[in-house]
Amino acid sequence: MSLIDDLIIVLGKSFDSEEVIQILAANELFDVFDDSPDRMVSSRKKGVSVCFEGDVAISVVAWVRPVRGPDPLQANAPFSGSLPFGIEGDMNQEQVRQLLGEPVKLDKDTGSWYYLVYDRTLILTLEFAAKSDHIRTVSISTESLQDDVNSLVRR
Repeated sequence: MSLIDDLIIVLGKSFDSEEVIQILAANELFDVFDDSPDRMVSSRKKGVSVCFEGDVAISVVAWVRPVRGPDPLQANAPFSGSLPFGIEGDMNQEQVRQLLGEPVKLDKDTGSWYYLVYDRTLILTLEFAAKSDHIRTVSISTESLQDDVNSLVRR
């Protein structure tokens, strides 16, 4: 299993469950950024994060492009593991469209493309860099985010 596959298992589960603690530790996600009641657990050196809303894991984010800045939440090495669904980190928008087809929604304000995956139970979001059409982040989120993206993703 890939790192992303390992982390997808924690989606919808509680931050303090033994399974989540073991998976985060096994994958070396030790950087905790607490913005109560939400938090993000990351491995800045691996370029991957798990985001929690309250105590529930709601998304896994792979930082495809390195992010620099004074804020520790914004300083990540690029993700170098396997991305889901055959996505490659150096793909542009046209290559993604050829691989995955048309997204269910495009958000031009954020540069994000949305796909429903895993029998439409999870949301795959590809955010493209503003100055190029290459992938910046890849995230997989739970249906609990559906309320937040309802205006973006049609069923």
